[in-house]
Amino acid sequence: MTLTPLSIVLGKPKLSLMDTLYLVAEGAGFFAAEGIAVNVVRVGGAAEAVDVCSSGAGDLCPMGIEPILNGYERGVRLQLFLARERSFTYVLCVPEDSPVVKLTDLKGKAIGVHLLGPGGAGPVAIDSMMAAAGLSKNDYAFVPTGYEDEAWAHVLSGRVAAVGFPSYDYIPLTARGVKMRIFRHPVLKDVVNGGYAASPATMDAKGEALGGFSRAIVKAAVLVRFNAAAAARLVYAAYGEPFDAADVELKTRELNLWQDLLPAADPANPRIGIVSAASMQRYLDVLSNYGAMKLPIPAAAVVTERFIRIANDFDRGTVERHARSLM
Repeated sequence: MTLTPLSIVLGKPKLSLMDTLYLVAEGAGFFAAEGIAVNVVRVGGAAEAVDVCSSGAGDLCPMGIEPILNGYERGVRLQLFLARERSFTYVLCVPEDSPVVKLTDLKGKAIGVHLLGPGGAGPVAIDSMMAAAGLSKNDYAFVPTGYEDEAWAHVLSGRVAAVGFPSYDYIPLTARGVKMRIFRHPVLKDVVNGGYAASPATMDAKGEALGGFSRAIVKAAVLVRFNAAAAARLVYAAYGEPFDAADVELKTRELNLWQDLLPAADPANPRIGIVSAASMQRYLDVLSNYGAMKLPIPAAAVVTERFIRIANDFDRGTVERHARSLM
């Protein structure tokens, strides 16, 4: 059988929790079963991924909604079509013994983010958190800190009082025993702001393949839900680098910590992976109210439910039995 190629646009080649679902889908043979072959295009970051996907040089990219919004005024037209998690991706983290016990305690403090500039999703997401807590942009300052351990080192050194982390940063740290206090968005914690995105033109040209991709990803989420240890092995096998039992054990801890955030936390949900336009509009309204968006952007322009029905068109019991059978 000839497989239809799809290119997924990713950042640095370091294995990340955010890569889990597509690697599980690859390792489990779910993509091949859908008649597609997923190949990776590497770029430098989210801003470049937005441009690559919107230009048609790449088919789809996992990302937050924020870089898509940042690119909108430049004419970028991408839509999230499938959620990678079922809640707001970004949180603010402080050490467990920090004197910061509520978001307003960060008034006058420095807050760490991955990076500053148009490719940074963190500042937009965190600004909206702080605005919802009653703080203005003048009440705190952002400091670029890098990722994971590098970012957490800035917190431990006192250079920043808190750091903004997506789940794929703080969960691996927590799995390794780091103790932190986590602050979620005061009003939007249930809003999906990250997932898989593609341009409307790519959706029109490769709709069948993207539907198959979506179904494979949802199957992968169900597999993780029922057998995290097997999913961890599939991740490493598909990633293609050497791994040992300790790697699998650590990855399994990460996936178990991730379970409640997974789009398949409820595997019986008939709309796993949905990015709700109504919920997204709430986020866009928050951003608009405190001036983070120069242009009014309707939610329907940046999210779509186009592939949700086909993504969920499979027998849950068959995938569950397959997951439980894996060693």
